[in-house]
Amino acid sequence: MKAVYARVIKVVLGAETGWEAQRIVDVLASVQRKFAGFINVKLLADYENGDYVSISFWETKENAMAAYQSIRNQLKQMIGDSFQWEPSVEYFEVYTPKEISLDSNET
Repeated sequence: MKAVYARVIKVVLGAETGWEAQRIVDVLASVQRKFAGFINVKLLADYENGDYVSISFWETKENAMAAYQSIRNQLKQMIGDSFQWEPSVEYFEVYTPKEISLDSNET
């Protein structure tokens, strides 16, 4: 099975910033769709506290890293001074669980 990679960007914008986080992800997703190896992107949101995690999926780690280098300045410009901590970026290989049959005695 071919590997898939994820780039995880974490940012804390603070309370009542859900619309802003969604707008940023919408804009950057539109930009990233044009990059080689892009598969998809999702936003995990804690709207109450303003904690956000963007997870984008890529065909290679190199694709994910190159795309981030291209959007990094735009992301920081869009966030402006509203972030509470500098955004963090991490890269992971994605594991998709196998379908297995569980005997009723095993659960």
